[in-house]
Amino acid sequence: MLRYALSPSARLSPLFHLRDVDIWRHAVHCWSQQWHQLVCFRVERACPAPADRSPMKPRVLIFQHGHYCPPGTLGDHLAADGIEPKVVELNRGEAIPDLNCFDILMVMGGTMDVWQEAENPWLAAEKDAIRRWVGELDRPYLGVCLGHQLLADALGGRVEPAVKPEVALLQIELSDAGRQHPLFSGFGTKKRAVQWHGAEVISLPQDGLVLGSSVDCPISTFMVGSTAFGVQYHVEATLRSVGAWCEHPDSSALLERLHGPSAATRLQADVSAAMPELHSNSRRLYDNFMKIARAQLRHGARRACEVDRSVTNGSVKDL
Repeated sequence: MLRYALSPSARLSPLFHLRDVDIWRHAVHCWSQQWHQLVCFRVERACPAPADRSPMKPRVLIFQHGHYCPPGTLGDHLAADGIEPKVVELNRGEAIPDLNCFDILMVMGGTMDVWQEAENPWLAAEKDAIRRWVGELDRPYLGVCLGHQLLADALGGRVEPAVKPEVALLQIELSDAGRQHPLFSGFGTKKRAVQWHGAEVISLPQDGLVLGSSVDCPISTFMVGSTAFGVQYHVEATLRSVGAWCEHPDSSALLERLHGPSAATRLQADVSAAMPELHSNSRRLYDNFMKIARAQLRHGARRACEVDRSVTNGSVKDL
């Protein structure tokens, strides 16, 4: 326990001296630090402390919204790096785990819209988790398609039905900020990607920055803070996933409405021919993102070590 000796004036009068107020403040501060250490110890039995985590092998959490929208090439890149992510299928009722146990959050696509919480009640909890992840924990985030829209919606931006929905292999043109940002290092000014969406971000959260656009989607990629990114296009697309989207009732209906009954065959042929380029682009963006994420995690680990040292070396009389 902690023991603090008060002056005679403090013991005899409720109006004790200012130096006695300082003593009480110090006592409360130290008690709160000890309580914080106790709580952190209980959590860290399941989750290693930030200072003990390895930025080279971060723990990745993935939110998935349907078997037809898996991590795709992003999952392949993680596996190649020896990283086994924790995939949570929210649409199947799987619970969101303790966010403190993870270093990176990736959020995949889906056929639902961000405003359809009545049909998909788990969307509210997912938005809360994203809000906490980016706004409070300040950890690296990569959102794809629906994950891009959820990032905007959760942080105060606006998502609405697209003026011109996009389902095609399209060019993404980087903004001046995008061309200069490390996320798109090595991409030049334009790159091709698979777009498949009927909704779009129409206004950014506070401090959001547009990094790229397509012909009919002015906010195809954006960032919030230093390590939270959204990409409307499907950087994770594979031939298998594109084939699944062509067969899914909701996504195939949008494809046929925009491009006619034989559009699925044409689109799959286009994607197949472009797959070497698309896969290379996916790997490059993944590498760039992970480099940014690891730098952030190293910075966080250093801060955690400094906090640990300050607590350990605090002027506390522990008797």
